[in-house]
Amino acid sequence: MISGIIFQNMACIEYLPGKHHFLTHWSQFYDGKEVSKKCQISSEEFFYRKITELLNLKIESIPSQINYSPKISVILPVYQGEKTVKLAIKSILRQSYQNIELIIVNDGSNDGTDDIISRIIKKNSEIQIKYLKNEVNKGVYFSRNIGIKESTGEFITMQDADDISDNLRIEKSVAYLTHGEFEFILANGQYTREFGRNLCPVRVTMATFMCRKDFFNKYGVYDENTKHSGDLELLDRAYFLKYGEYKFDNFWYWLNYTNSDSNFYGHIYDNLYYIGIDGDRITTQNKIKERLQYLNKRRKEFKNM
Repeated sequence: MISGIIFQNMACIEYLPGKHHFLTHWSQFYDGKEVSKKCQISSEEFFYRKITELLNLKIESIPSQINYSPKISVILPVYQGEKTVKLAIKSILRQSYQNIELIIVNDGSNDGTDDIISRIIKKNSEIQIKYLKNEVNKGVYFSRNIGIKESTGEFITMQDADDISDNLRIEKSVAYLTHGEFEFILANGQYTREFGRNLCPVRVTMATFMCRKDFFNKYGVYDENTKHSGDLELLDRAYFLKYGEYKFDNFWYWLNYTNSDSNFYGHIYDNLYYIGIDGDRITTQNKIKERLQYLNKRRKEFKNM
């Protein structure tokens, strides 16, 4: 029996007791008549409150090791995000950590994205939000670089427009980064969609990347000439500049399955990020081969610079 809640194209459906799928296009996975008959049709606000409960995103009081509260710039690029961007933004606005600057970069959207973002900003005027717009679509890495340039935070992190951050993500990430010698940190995540037949955990989630702002002064910014794997290439390049070599043939494997390097990066093993169904996912689109080809090409280019 299917049970859960739906709002327009989104649904949170219980497929096993206590186990839920969060879907932004539920009709691709479930029969519409059965879902409409057995799921509760809800308002948007009720839907969001319910999924935050189910995804354990409620704000909790936890012991913190943070001795000071550095300003965090969260960069959120969005293109054609009218179906998901509101949830992504709200997951940042509801963070337990307060000293946040949210930088939204609308990458030439021509759907309802602009109206949604403008309404959110109007309702949250007390929160520090910068809203930037590209006249035409330039790509996610171009937009992230714009956000980096406009940021004023001591630390910088990312948020994708079709994902949701745990409410403790920033707090835990700041505590981890400020008490280590890391160049950056990454955290675990989880797909909030049906991946095969099971929800698929993600060993490290690239969008959870957090660093000090001077990271980009030392190692450069994102490669704007690619549509995928630009975040992985940036970290691969940083390793080369720090140590003078490309030590790992499969850098992605090293990030995922080796111990953290106290002189390079820290790995938070908590699931702090929930990956949605939309977007050009490297893993789900079977682009692993293309990713490795791109990294090898960039390595050759960078060595010859």
